[in-house]
Amino acid sequence: MTATTPPDRLRFERLGLSLGATLLLLGCLELTARFFGGPLPELPRHDWITGQFEADPYLKWVLSPGVSMGEGERINAQGMRDLPLNAQKPAGQRRFLVLGDSSVFGAGVRLEETFVQRLEASLNPAGLAAAERSIQVLNGGVPGYSTYQCLERLRRSLSLGLDGVILYNISDSQSPEGPTDDFWFRWGAPAHLALRHLSLYRWLHQQVLQQQRPRQQAQTVPDTLRVHLRHYRRNLVSLRRLADGAGASVFYVVPPMSTDADARPPPVAGEVGGADAPPPIGHYLPTTDQDADANQARLDWLEGQHALACSLEGYRAAMALDGYRAGVPVVDGPATFKRAWKQTPEAELPLLLDPVHPSPEGHRLLAQALRPVIAAFVQAADPGWQDPAEPPAMPPAPPTPEEEG
Repeated sequence: MTATTPPDRLRFERLGLSLGATLLLLGCLELTARFFGGPLPELPRHDWITGQFEADPYLKWVLSPGVSMGEGERINAQGMRDLPLNAQKPAGQRRFLVLGDSSVFGAGVRLEETFVQRLEASLNPAGLAAAERSIQVLNGGVPGYSTYQCLERLRRSLSLGLDGVILYNISDSQSPEGPTDDFWFRWGAPAHLALRHLSLYRWLHQQVLQQQRPRQQAQTVPDTLRVHLRHYRRNLVSLRRLADGAGASVFYVVPPMSTDADARPPPVAGEVGGADAPPPIGHYLPTTDQDADANQARLDWLEGQHALACSLEGYRAAMALDGYRAGVPVVDGPATFKRAWKQTPEAELPLLLDPVHPSPEGHRLLAQALRPVIAAFVQAADPGWQDPAEPPAMPPAPPTPEEEG
């Protein structure tokens, strides 16, 4: 009588043979790609990553430390468009990191004209060298950065000893180049970090990009969102939690745009999205719970509208609403610019270089609007801090002879 092999053992043996054959095949394909595939670019790679940028396996791109920006300006060792920085925060100093995209970076303006540099200068006594300032405002803006990239930028900057984080971001709605940020930072980046050294993976990725680019260039209206409004709102919560865990406070700046100069009233509900759509958001910053509930209803509706879920109305309103609900100080950039335009027409006072990037005058207004918010925070944390914008307190006058008597 011959012994029979148990069915379970047979299944495991067959599974092992299949797995071994698959690994052997993949190994052969990897060797073929490595020896015959030719040199392949490191991934992810964007065609425009040149000059001041370099590729990053997780963040996609970063500013390249040491690269010249012209006129003696260089990207500092921390990869920021900022003055040289001591990585170890001196005792008694307070640091604020501004996160965002090209508007924070200062596209089209000189370094000293950015609202980041203007804010820092206004919070310190005049004439002090940057290294001697007790309050530093660091420029963490990188052109094209979404809130996912801002989150990672914050994680990499926590060692700088941050006291505050200021978010100003408008790039989440842009049409993606390659995988959307929603996909990349949730699934693509972990897979890429694990597989990026395999030639087979890099070769397949290159083939996919070659197929995607003609379709992307032919599109007039993008059919994908870089960061869906739903995930944008989650990223704001994640940023607050990350900053809070590091002992840093969060501040929001709602970005101004050229459409804010339009004096026409906002469209009624039926003009955008049909008669059943909630009314458009007229004022980004809620002042009552009723305002907040109305903005919440509009945002919930926008999330379900694919064509509108990347509207800048939604992103700006989501930031203001999150600030209201979470008690985060919010600077209303649109209202700040509207007040200036009301006094002087846009044609005579250009506050923007294009629809989204502030001009030198626009940066000045943003720094002016941010200053009292940051000054109040510093004063509350350090009652002994002397605001350089206020005259020093006069010492009490000596008592008169009559008072002494």
